[in-house]
Parts: sequence; C-alpha cells; structure tokens
Amino acid sequence: FKLLFPRTECSCSQCGGHLGHVFEDGPEPTGQRYCMNGAAMQFYPDAERPELAKTVMEQQRQDPFRLAPAQVVPGAIANGLISLFFLSSFLASEKTTIIEYFILLPALFYGFMTVKSV
Repeated sequence: FKLLFPRTECSCSQCGGHLGHVFEDGPEPTGQRYCMNGAAMQFYPDAERPELAKTVMEQQRQDPFRLAPAQVVPGAIANGLISLFFLSSFLASEKTTIIEYFILLPALFYGFMTVKSV
C-alpha cells in the first residue's frame, strides 16, 4: 500500500508517539493531506491555552511544513514507474473495444502524482 500512496509519518516531538501520516494529494496551497489519529491528541480551544495558541501561530508563520527531497524522490520514482507500466501496457496492446482504453486512467493518475510530487 505504501508504494501506491507514499506518505510521511508524523510523530510527537516530545514522546515520539505515532500521530498519523501526511499525503501529497491534498488541496492547494501546500498539496498536503493530513490523516491524523485524533485519539492520540488532545484538543484545546485557543481561549483555554492562549500561550500555546500563540506559539503554534508563530511556528506556522516561521516554518511551514515542507518535505525533504529524500522523502519526495522515492514516491515520485514509484509513481513514475507505475505510470510507465500502465502506459507501456496500453501501447503494447491492440485496441478493439473502448474498454481497453480504460488502462490509460491509472497511467494518467500516477503520471499526475509523479509530476505533482516533484
């Protein structure tokens, strides 16, 4: 599953506990989607902990989350290879029905994911 949908694990900076994953198929402006384990976190209203809310806002302004190239390249390579596999399968076959063109869908999807991650 990890080869098809590359993800980055998120863990607590204090205890190292698993919090969830970040995927590269989210909305703009970051293109990231967070799948977090809500049971592992405690949520507080900003009014209840104003010092924490201020710290979080400052961190978001100073250092937005960016993936390192070492985290992006393996997923881009895997998506590119999968896309090429489907594309070569499409090009090698003789098409007699419209259904045989559906193999282009995964080729386009993984090609798009490759371009988007780079």
